[in-house]
Amino acid sequence: MMGADLDWGADRARELANIGAGHAAAALASLVNRPIRIDAARAESLLQRPALRARSVAQDGTAVFFELQGGVEGMLGIVFSRPSLEVIVTEIMGAAAYEAESAVESAVRETGNILVSHYVSAIADTLGAVVIPSVPILTEQAVPAALESVTAPDERGGARLLLEIPLFDEEREIEAYVVVVT
Repeated sequence: MMGADLDWGADRARELANIGAGHAAAALASLVNRPIRIDAARAESLLQRPALRARSVAQDGTAVFFELQGGVEGMLGIVFSRPSLEVIVTEIMGAAAYEAESAVESAVRETGNILVSHYVSAIADTLGAVVIPSVPILTEQAVPAALESVTAPDERGGARLLLEIPLFDEEREIEAYVVVVT
């Protein structure tokens, strides 16, 4: 029976993740003035040490992580590929802004805040619950290590769940992942 409960939980979590990611993708599309697509959420138990697709963009990318509290608890991260940053910063702040490190950091934090706000708002509305994200934590140099840390199995042996949803434009100039650990 435990397996059936985990499957139902994973199905519901995947459905909620798809709803939230759809709203985040719409927000990103507004910021970068181009359509953003999502693939279906992939859900796996952290006990199985799942392979993260986000690792491919994490190698030279940037991530913004948030802790979630309230109706949904866990961690939510947005992982951006390095090439995506140039497109995002240029669209938000203009071409010259990409040369200023502080402008890039500011744009990434703000983009993360906007995407997470849309994601969390959609989840909260769907559940009829309050969900509160923490202050963003920006990770620029050790993104793969940060991903490994937040997706490590629960020390108490609990069956935590990893959800991963890719966001991308048609040309794949923008490639990001929403990573959720519940």
